[in-house]
Amino acid sequence: MKTIGNLPGERLAGLWADLAHKVQKGKISLDEIALFNQRKNPFGVGVGKANVIAIDRTKPFNPTESIGNGWSFWLGPADGNGLEGKPEQDDCSLALTEVDLSEILLEAHLKSRETSITGEERLRRLIAADRIRLDLGVFKTLWDNKEMIPASFSGRTNNNATCVFFDGQTLRSPRGMRCTLYLYLDGDGTWRWRVRWLGHDRRVSDPSAVLAR
Repeated sequence: MKTIGNLPGERLAGLWADLAHKVQKGKISLDEIALFNQRKNPFGVGVGKANVIAIDRTKPFNPTESIGNGWSFWLGPADGNGLEGKPEQDDCSLALTEVDLSEILLEAHLKSRETSITGEERLRRLIAADRIRLDLGVFKTLWDNKEMIPASFSGRTNNNATCVFFDGQTLRSPRGMRCTLYLYLDGDGTWRWRVRWLGHDRRVSDPSAVLAR
């Protein structure tokens, strides 16, 4: 049986899901979790080396297998058809073989008085800010190891579920639309993912998962 720290992986996943649910319901704050980790870490995760998760690049994310028929990576420029050229991706993220989860930042990049921007504008601002946009290989690793999903992903923003986008790779829908994938904690305490059109609005509750260079 897979173990993390001194606990079996399945038991730890249950404990982590319960903790995330309490954060969502406002029964415990992220600051309290951080303070608890500084003083004691009975689960063996969340601090030190346990924050580092390996990314298996030998099994890349496959849009067709993971999402459905007709899905692929966007190729070429944003104003093209998405079928020709180089994949639109963050090569620095694709080069990562491990990620320190404590270093992941959730950024909305909204300017003063802005309540939302499109996903396309978010991409432009992330690139201008020189952020490493986490890719779908990182997403898949977290999805397969949900007990390692950072607690910050489970918080609520303006009473809405926080939808964390992985903008390191742009997807092409069966209809030829540019999309990116996001992860969120549902109201029942279950982690879920979806894809969203880049022309759709993103608010402060829809941050992107990035790393500083």
